Amino acid sequence: MTQGSGQQRQSAGQRQFRKAFTWTAGPIIVLSLVSVLGLYPFWFLAAVAWIGGLIAANVFFLRGRRSVAAGILSGVGVSAVALGLTCFANVVRGF
Repeated sequence: MTQGSGQQRQSAGQRQFRKAFTWTAGPIIVLSLVSVLGLYPFWFLAAVAWIGGLIAANVFFLRGRRSVAAGILSGVGVSAVALGLTCFANVVRGF
């Protein structure tokens, strides 16, 4: 296996995992952080997106795209922490 400029080549599965993780966790975390600024409906939008991520992960798994499903589920896990923390922050601030 050749290396280009010190970086190893990534398989297609690793790229798909990373892309699915980023596009799942990123928007949900951003929406939940925006809710802390007082824009509470964005938290609910993030929660709906979180549920959509769970559904999408199951669909990709059943269609045999396991690396994408794993990336989505990892993103859902990370964003669940962000949703929990921002929910707590919103309640403390007087939701």
